[in-house]
Parts: sequence; C-alpha cells; structure tokens
Amino acid sequence: MDRKEFLTRLEKRQLPSVLLFQGEDAGLMQSAVEALRRACLPEGMEDLNEARMEAPETDALIAAAETLPFMADRRLIFIRDYPALVGRAESDERLLDYLPRVPETSLVLFHCVQKPDARKKLYGLIRKVGAIVDFPLLKGAELILAPNACPMEINRLSALRTRAYENMVAVATCNYPAGQPDCNGHSTLFDGVAWLR
Repeated sequence: MDRKEFLTRLEKRQLPSVLLFQGEDAGLMQSAVEALRRACLPEGMEDLNEARMEAPETDALIAAAETLPFMADRRLIFIRDYPALVGRAESDERLLDYLPRVPETSLVLFHCVQKPDARKKLYGLIRKVGAIVDFPLLKGAELILAPNACPMEINRLSALRTRAYENMVAVATCNYPAGQPDCNGHSTLFDGVAWLR
C-alpha cells in the first residue's frame, strides 16, 4: 500500500490491526505516524492509549495489544525497528500465532527506519494479515517546488495548502531571505495530509 491509500483508508477508518511502515522518506513516515496518532488517540488520552516499544518481549507486546483502549476506539502499539524484521533475530512463534488474532481495538504498528528483510516470516505474515505501507522518497509530480518573489500573505498560503490537500502532493515555496524588498523571507512546505479530527 502506498501512503495515499493509507491516508484514504485511515480517513475511512478501514485500517487492519497490524501495519508495517517502511521506506526511505523518514519525514513522510513521521507525518503518517502523527496522522495515525491523531486518528486513534483522543486529545488528552494519548498516554493511556499508546504503548511505545523497542525490541519488546513477546509477552509485553501481546499484553499491550490485549489492553482495552480508554475512551477511544483503538489503542496504538508502536514498535520501532523490531529485531525480527531488521536484524538477525527470528520471530517468536507465539508472536506469529498471535498477530492474525490482534483485536480490532488495537493497532500494532511496526515502524522500520532500517530496511526490513522481506525474507523473514514476520514480514510475510504482516503482508498476509495486515498491510505494509511504503514511503519512498518523493519525486516528480509528488513534490512541487515553486520559487516565490513576493510576500507570503494569508490568501497565498491558503491557496498553496489547498492545492497540496486536493492533489495529495507536497507543495514547497522558496522565498528570498528576509531583508529583500517586498519579501518577508518565509519559505513554506505543505503536505497533503488532512487534519483527521
């Protein structure tokens, strides 16, 4: 699944209970994580409905996924660079047995900054029972760079933000530095991710 499909399914609340984020664009990946957090975690309840783990024991991961959310629809279990995906370690059989049964009240997110090994059993299982979201570097029509030589006022900023959202692309403007006549020195970058609340 690409990031556009991910954002569409997130907006419709149609995500599976197991996800893997992978790719070279750490910025886009982090933007998607934040969109996911906004969608899953009610404001003020983030700490009660999110578990952040690095190389967790299988029992701890299962316990976190089995914990019911508090005043929310889903609980987010965030696992960064899980060794059975990016390292030499193999997956625990109990984890492989459990992942197809993750309750709908939890979303287990494997977040890989390092490139995961697609030959691993866990990778194949996530592809089968959940979804893998790819975040390659933006190129071509996905990133629009617009040189700018005028003040950035609210109407211009609103138009750029709207174009990014409508077309699901990143729109960047490069302005002259501060101190140039009629320029305020503010460059901008808008992505196509909508606020999900």
